[in-house]
Amino acid sequence: MRWRVHVCVFNVKLAAEYNVKFLETSAKTSVNVEEAFFTLSRDIKTKIDRKTVSIAGLREGVRVICAAFGIYCT
Repeated sequence: MRWRVHVCVFNVKLAAEYNVKFLETSAKTSVNVEEAFFTLSRDIKTKIDRKTVSIAGLREGVRVICAAFGIYCT
């Protein structure tokens, strides 16, 4: 269990470094999965509404994330 605490602390620090939110989730138990999805969706919509991010920029960001995980996306 100690490794989990260490990883969580690392992730919280990394999120703070990149100025993004951190929400621990579990696909196995469904803990916070829905909350993470809705939080991300609300934040994206807010940024689009405020024009602080463009659709093209989001699309490129998704491509980068997919590439990092070895997922093909168009």
